[in-house]
Order: sequence, then C-alpha cells, then structure tokens
Amino acid sequence: TMPADLESGAVHEDDDVTKERELVLTGVYNKENSKILTYDLNKMYGKFCAVKSVTFHVKKSECFGLLGPNGAGKTTTISMLTGLFSPSRGNASVSGYDLRKELKSIYDVMGICPQFDICWPDLNVEDHLYFYARLKGMTKEKEQAAVNKLINEVGLADAAKSKKKAKELSGGMRRRLSLAMSLIGEPEVVFLDEPTTGLDPETKRNIWALLDKVKQGRCIILTTHSMDEADALCERIGIMSHGLMRCVGTNLHLKNKYGNGYKIEIRFVKEALETANTFVMNIIPKAAVLSTTKDTRVYQVLKTDVVLSEVFRAMQDRNDSIGILDYGVRQTSLEEVFLKIARESEAAFQNKKK
Repeated sequence: TMPADLESGAVHEDDDVTKERELVLTGVYNKENSKILTYDLNKMYGKFCAVKSVTFHVKKSECFGLLGPNGAGKTTTISMLTGLFSPSRGNASVSGYDLRKELKSIYDVMGICPQFDICWPDLNVEDHLYFYARLKGMTKEKEQAAVNKLINEVGLADAAKSKKKAKELSGGMRRRLSLAMSLIGEPEVVFLDEPTTGLDPETKRNIWALLDKVKQGRCIILTTHSMDEADALCERIGIMSHGLMRCVGTNLHLKNKYGNGYKIEIRFVKEALETANTFVMNIIPKAAVLSTTKDTRVYQVLKTDVVLSEVFRAMQDRNDSIGILDYGVRQTSLEEVFLKIARESEAAFQNKKK
C-alpha cells in the first residue's frame, strides 16, 4: 500500500518505486537474494519528516547509488541503516540481520566511510587501520598483511612509510584513509557517503578505479552529487528528494524514461539562422527549439520522431550555403534526469506548502 503522505498526490511516486516497494514487501526480494532490504523506513524530527517510507533492495554484489539534492534524506537513510539513528517507523535487513534486533551483528559485517573524515589527528595511517582491524575482530596473524595491502590499494604507501600523522595529511589523503578504514576487515556491506566530495579530478578518478576494484563481491551503497560517479560505479540508482525515493532503476532505464530523446545542437554563420533552421526542420519536422544564442541553437526531439542515420547523412551531405558550421547529437545525460526530478519535486513541495 502507498504511504498516506503520498496519497495526497502532491508529490507522486514513480511506477518503478511502487513496484520496488511491492516486490520488497511481498518478499520477492528477500534475505536470500538481497544484502540490504529496507521496509518503509521513516525518520521524523518533531513534525519534520526527513525520510518518508523508503523501501528498496540492494543485491549481493551490487553498487547502489543514492542521489539527490542536499537535504533529500540520503545521509539520514544511511545513518539509520548503520545504527546511528533508530528509524521512527519501519525496519531493514542488512546482510540478513534485523536492524532493530540484531544491530550488534550488523556492526561486524559493515564498513562506513562518512561524509566528513573522522580521523584522530595524532595517529598515523597504520595506527588508524590497525585500530579498525581490531575493532572488526581480525586476528593478529592476518591484520598486518591486510593493513599493508589496503595501504597500497588506496595509494597511501608513501604517507605510511614516512609515518605521517592524520593532521599532516592533505584532504585527498584523509579521504583515502577514511575509505581504507571502511574497507578493512573485508566487510560484506559498505556505506560510502559522498566519498569523493572535495577532491580534485585526478584523485577522484583514482578513487573510482579503487572502488571499481573493491566492489567485487561486496554490496555497496554510495551517495554522491556527481552524476559521472554514479554512471561510472553504480549498477542501479535511486534518486531521492524531500525524503522520498522518487525513481529507481539502471542508469540507462532512467535516461530512457526521463530523458526526452535527443538534443541536436547546431552552430551557424551569424546571418544564416533562417536557412539553417529550415534545413534542420526539414530533416526533423517534430523537433522543438530549446534554446538559441547568437550563433548556436539546440533542438530537442523524441526518440520515436527521429532516425539518427538520416540526420547524420543529411548533415554530412549538407551544402556550405546553408550556413551550418558544425553540429552535435547527444542523448539526455544523467545530470539532466537528476535536475528534472529535483525541479519537479521542488515545485510539488512548494504547491503542497500553499
């Protein structure tokens, strides 16, 4: 059944989210085939509802991306799953353990990289990892090899060699340390809350490559603001806003469902807008003009209204007198899907307030 706060119709829930809820609540997705299951997770702060009836599953070795604007409820959802806050309503199962009854067992099998680095300023890299390895119950014989392996994997070998303390590490190095702390002890489930926020592009890519390596055989929930990151790392994505799960599915599914087909951009000679426009409208009569600047124009066209091969052929064979200098065709990006959903939710939320 749909939660009461959705029935008012102010913010509608996507069919995929409704289907996901049904499959989880009827037990099609269960402890046998899913590492994480949430059942109507809800978090209230006084009268404010931070997370509303969130229900989803994450398969055994899947990386699930949780996207959404600031304040959408991503970190609160992760905080409930990791036992930091207890849910106001609902429950979850992590690695087969019941969140409300078996939290101690969940702690044994999970790792978390929080949004902000939590390091002890006066401990060095190795000390942090040994400390966490012991918390996770690793044996003395195994811990050294595990710590050394991880230090190399996250690219902290130099910092470890020179016995640098956490307070002497740069922001990117500290982020790597937080990541290593979440991965020590071979956890079955890892929660990564915006693991690459504030990092430079090169470090970001290195961390993606590392996550790509370590996600084999592990279940990961990753929150991020970077659409590229979700595209690169996540098999499935859920987009939240105002505490609600708005849509859920693979990247391609979301792009196909929310993306309005293709965008076609032309750059034209300044005087030639008319002839260029006529030329484009002849190839794709159903295109709509999205935006125009002094020398570019962008059209949007639905997938069903265009045959790309014809567009390419006509463009390649075009005459210079038409005035089109160059052109580009692209599919809707994940970023556009994200913006569309965020805007819709914001509009619905403002209407509801009225």
